[in-house]
Amino acid sequence: VFHVSFLKKAVGDYQVQGDLPKELEVTDAEDVCPDKVLGSRVDMQGGVSVPQSLIKWKNRSIDDVTWEDNAYIRGQFPNFLEDKDVEK
Repeated sequence: VFHVSFLKKAVGDYQVQGDLPKELEVTDAEDVCPDKVLGSRVDMQGGVSVPQSLIKWKNRSIDDVTWEDNAYIRGQFPNFLEDKDVEK
């Protein structure tokens, strides 16, 4: 953390140093968003119960399913869990 008064205008000619590696580029085919809820559970984190959903992601294999906090999914994909029968 630093104070804004420490900022200075960049002087000189700055150019892009190169391209991103291919594995870091995101294409439409790799657009990651949830596809289905395959299961649900309640996980204890620091003494607090946290509802989670087992998410199958679009354009990913069934081996790439992940447990995600429902609050995270609602924050990133607000409309996805609306019509699903999952715990709040």
